[in-house]
Amino acid sequence: MNVKMIVLGTMVVTSTTLAGCAQLLASASGTERVGKASSERTLSQRIEDMSIERTASINLYKVNPEVKNSHVVYMSFHSSVLIAGQVPNQLQKKQAEDVLREIGEVKTIHNELVVTPNISSYLSRAKDNVTQMQLGTKLTFLEGFPSNQAKILVEDGTVYLMAKLTKAQTNQAIDVIKTMPEITKVVKLVDYTD
Repeated sequence: MNVKMIVLGTMVVTSTTLAGCAQLLASASGTERVGKASSERTLSQRIEDMSIERTASINLYKVNPEVKNSHVVYMSFHSSVLIAGQVPNQLQKKQAEDVLREIGEVKTIHNELVVTPNISSYLSRAKDNVTQMQLGTKLTFLEGFPSNQAKILVEDGTVYLMAKLTKAQTNQAIDVIKTMPEITKVVKLVDYTD
């Protein structure tokens, strides 16, 4: 028997076995389809989002060490990235966006940086963090709300909602956000799933 025949025979057996495994798994796993809906964040997507945020922050400091006197926050959700905070000049705002353009995994950029000489204080940021944790908790325990399909950031009294939700679910989230007295504005960055 020559080598070509052995390889061909191995390929036939392997493909038949793999097809048989898929059929066996399909019948054993019930009628529900396997995998995640496109709106759900898988573990690998969460890791990729964290990597985008970290990479952008590191590269921004490498591009302009003066950014240490600014307040720039990156938040990635399904590779769509929000930039929020305050910078003292237009150059830093542009640089914060430019470092994202160099990251291949980034699909969309929402640059909400505010150019101002008044950079938020640590106390103000701490208050925003507390408000963000409270909102996150409320959304997590909101009955019927898919909190794993939404991500929020609170920055200087503004809530940024990044999500893949239905319009009804988005309205649910907005209703909860509006219960917080510290919130002055809501920015929706939502991909509607209906």
